This record gives sequence, structure tokens and C-alpha cells, in this order.
Amino acid sequence: MTYAIQPFANAVKQARVAKGMSQRDLSAVAGIPQGHISKIERGTVDLKLSSLIGLSRLLDLEVVLVPRRLVPVVESLVRGSLTEQQPESTPSPRALEGLRRIGSAASSLQDKHVDDEALNRIIHLVAQLRHMNLASREGRRIDRIARMMELQQGEATTSAAIQKVERRLQDLRNALARRMTSTDIDRASLPAYRLEEDDSDA
Repeated sequence: MTYAIQPFANAVKQARVAKGMSQRDLSAVAGIPQGHISKIERGTVDLKLSSLIGLSRLLDLEVVLVPRRLVPVVESLVRGSLTEQQPESTPSPRALEGLRRIGSAASSLQDKHVDDEALNRIIHLVAQLRHMNLASREGRRIDRIARMMELQQGEATTSAAIQKVERRLQDLRNALARRMTSTDIDRASLPAYRLEEDDSDA
């Protein structure tokens, strides 16, 4: 492991553990073999930048270039955010059960070879959603999507209906991701402005 890679390797592992994900979970969501995830976390592989960005975003991290003089400020903000971060609420049991039902229905439909690409994407979305903050309102929404998916197990299964389920899951995933991002921005913005004001007074 080189010094340059070590901080990235540590950050990936810490973020994965903080989200309660195993290497196998991250492998399923990222589409990367578990063995490769292990090598990344040990710092024994040199990732392409595009791969690092994609993996980081799955773990709610962002790769950015920061002026060197601001690195201590950014590190302080990150430490403060980790210290103040409230534990995530327990995911809604209804939401988790709905995701299980959707995944089960998608797997059984794969045997019929009905729009395999859309079904693969649905399974991928289910894996992503399992690791997001799912409240009771998401539980109701996922339950409705699960019922739509289960209706497709009869003889009248259509690609259009499968794709509609996929779009609903994408919309939910995107809404949750936007909510998480805006919360992170709200937390970080005020301390940053205070730091700038302190600097100008010096």
C-alpha cells in the first residue's frame, strides 16, 4: 500500500462499515467482485478515477479537489460531521419486506425471460434501496410497488409493466439520494461560512 492510496482505502472501508454494509453487500450494489472490494480496502490496487468516484458515491462520499491550504478546514468539517452525525433510524420493516417481495418476484420472472435487462436493473435497485434510510412513508410506497410487481407473475406479464416498476424504484432511489445530499449540504454550509468570517477578521 502506498501513502497516496492509503487514505482513500481507509475512507472506503470506514464508509462501508458506517453504512452497515458487508463487502458482499457493496459488491452486489457496485457490481464489483468481493475480492476486488477487499483489495481496494487494503490499498493493493490502484483504482481508476472514474471507478473511485462511482464507488465513493455509492457510499455517500464525494471525490473533490481542494486547494491544499484548505485541507485542514475540510478535514475539520468532516470530523465534526462524523462526530455530530445522528445514528440512522431503523429502516421501516414494511419497506424491507416490500423490497424482499419485489426482489423475489423479479427473480421468479427471470425464469420466464421477460425483459431480463429491466429485471436485472430492478434487482440492482432493490439492493441499493436496502441500504438507504427508509421511513414509514417509503414503506407504503414500496408496498404499492411490490403489489404492482407481484401482479406481473401471472400470464399477462409485459415488458411495459416491468419497466414501470423499474421507473418507480428509480424515482424513489433518486428522491432518497437527493434528500440525503441536501441534508449533508445543510449541515456543512453554516460552519464553512463561519470559518470564512473568522479568517477575514484575523
